[in-house]
Amino acid sequence: MDNVTNAQNLEKNKPYKKFKKNNLVVQDNMLITATYKMNRNELLAFKQIISQVNTKNKSKIVQITKGDIIKFIFPNAQKVKSHSIDSKYYQVCKKYYLSLIETSIMINQLSKNIISDVHWESDSNIVTIKFSDDIMPFIYGLKKNFTKYQIGYLVKLKSKYSILLYEYYKMHSYNKKGNCSWNESVNNIRNMLNIKTKYKEYSLFNQDILKNSQQQINEHTDIHIEYKALKNTADGKIVTDIKFTVTQKKKPIQQTTIPPEKLSIPNAGPGRDFLEAIAAKKQKTVEEIVKIKSITITIEESPKTESQQPVKTPDKAPIKKPSIWNKFKSIFKH
Repeated sequence: MDNVTNAQNLEKNKPYKKFKKNNLVVQDNMLITATYKMNRNELLAFKQIISQVNTKNKSKIVQITKGDIIKFIFPNAQKVKSHSIDSKYYQVCKKYYLSLIETSIMINQLSKNIISDVHWESDSNIVTIKFSDDIMPFIYGLKKNFTKYQIGYLVKLKSKYSILLYEYYKMHSYNKKGNCSWNESVNNIRNMLNIKTKYKEYSLFNQDILKNSQQQINEHTDIHIEYKALKNTADGKIVTDIKFTVTQKKKPIQQTTIPPEKLSIPNAGPGRDFLEAIAAKKQKTVEEIVKIKSITITIEESPKTESQQPVKTPDKAPIKKPSIWNKFKSIFKH
C-alpha cells in the first residue's frame, strides 16, 4: 500500500475526474473478448474504474468517490443509509473493489492482472486505484481496434452475461452505420462468456443467456439486437453458429421551442404572439384604407361654391381630373 499512498500524495492536489453516467469506457477489443472470472458487480466495478481514465494523462492512478461507487453499483440504495461506513452497501462495494487486486483475466491464453493496488480508507471519501502494468497497453494510447460506449448503459443490465454480450455487440458495430451482421460460432461465444461446461444444450443457452440478454440490451441500451440460429451440420439438427444483427437506435429528435420575442415583427410589442402581431398589422392596414376612402368620398361629395365652378367654354370639352381615390388605387396596385 505504500506505493499507492505515495501516488495519492502526489495526486492529492489535482482534481479527480467527476464520475458521470455518460463517461466513456474506452478499451482495446482484446479486453472485450478476454475471459473474466468475476460476478456482475465486480465486472461493473472494473468498468467503472476504466471510465475514470483520463486518456490525456498516462498516469496509472484513477480516483473516484465512495458515494459514486455505491450509487453506480446499487442505484436504488437510499443515499444516507448506504453511504454510512456501517451499511452493507458500503462494505460490499469495498469488498468488490479490493477483490480486483487479486483478479486476473485471460487474454490470448495469457493471465493478466488488472489492478495492482486499491487505497480505500475509512477517513477519506476518495478511493484511489492503480492499474497494473499488464493492463495499461489495453487502456492507454489506443489508435485502432478499440471500442467505446457510455458507462451508464451497463446499470440496468442484470447479469454479467448481458454486460459482456453488450460489449461484444458494440465491438462489432462500433463506427458502423445502419445494420451490422456477422456469424459467430456457438463455441466462441461460450468461451468468451466462460461457460464451457454450462448450458451444454442450446435450448438452455438460448433461453437463459441469449434471449435474456437480448431483452435487457434492447430495452435499456443504445443498440437493438436480433439473432438467428444456424445449423451447419450434415444432418441439420445441431446449432453450430449464430447470425447476429445489430442496429444502432436513432437518437430522439430534439424539438426546439422558439421564444415569442423571436417570432415578432417591428412594433409588435413585448410578449405578443407572432400571429397576433400579423393580425394586428392587417387590421391596422384595413383601418388606414377605410380612413383614406372615407376622406376621399368626403372630398368628392363636398359641394362647390360658385367661385369654384369651372368656366364653360363652348369650343372645348370639360377635362376630367382623376379622383384622389383612383390615385390611391393605382398606388396599391403596385
